[in-house]
Amino acid sequence: MTTINLKTRFFIVIVLIVSSITIHLIPFALYGKHPLGYDTGFYRRYLIEPAVSFPNPPSPGLGNDAFLTRLLLHTIRFSGLSPDAILYGGYIIAWAAIVVVFFLLIESFFNLKIALLAAFLFTFSPIQYINYWSMLWKNTLATLFLFLAFWAINKKSWVLIPLTIAISFTHQTTSIFYILILAIYLLLNFKNANKQELLKFT
Repeated sequence: MTTINLKTRFFIVIVLIVSSITIHLIPFALYGKHPLGYDTGFYRRYLIEPAVSFPNPPSPGLGNDAFLTRLLLHTIRFSGLSPDAILYGGYIIAWAAIVVVFFLLIESFFNLKIALLAAFLFTFSPIQYINYWSMLWKNTLATLFLFLAFWAINKKSWVLIPLTIAISFTHQTTSIFYILILAIYLLLNFKNANKQELLKFT
């Protein structure tokens, strides 16, 4: 990888981050300080409640299946930031991180140009924006781990193990989807490995 490629990639990442943050700030500019969806109340309640344990016990919208989400939100509370800064700021940063990881994931399969196009299409996708507007915090965090896990699978990296655990303790629906995808991947690779072994004896 040349220095020019590193500089180009760094510039692209900065552009993607700025684009993501900008587009996700639009609802706040148009509709005030609490513009996002119904689930906002669940997360604000969790952040406003007094700390009685670490993390706080499960609450509506943040059950046992969202342990890692509760742990992350509770950890950020130690920063002294306001509940709204944690809730919205963390959410917007998580979406920016998703865009960057998505770019790196697509690039690992294809090339820089395709990855850049895919990342911009993802950033400005109506479906992505509806999900964002719905304030699906734990789903968003799980999606970040999901994209990282797909990247780890492609790179055959050991970090797949902690990422799999992280997905399992973040969002139940994403966990089920991930397990199905992982099972199909392992099955296909097992079949391919068997074919290669058979070819050696023919």
